[in-house]
Amino acid sequence: MFLDEPTGALDEKTGREVLDYIIKMQKKNGFTTVMVTHNTNIAETADTVIQMNSGIITNIYKNATPKTAYEIGW
Repeated sequence: MFLDEPTGALDEKTGREVLDYIIKMQKKNGFTTVMVTHNTNIAETADTVIQMNSGIITNIYKNATPKTAYEIGW
């Protein structure tokens, strides 16, 4: 599933609920999600994060323990 700023226009509570729902569905159904975001808190929910600047990859890292939106306090 490809998502572009899925929580961009949402209030904090609704954004957390949407993010946690996406994570739940992803784990239940075993699909990959590619999410574009400028919010580094949301990036903490990912297994792998690719940072880009002007279309160039500047960093790739794997989270040791991905968190839920509620765990990161977003």
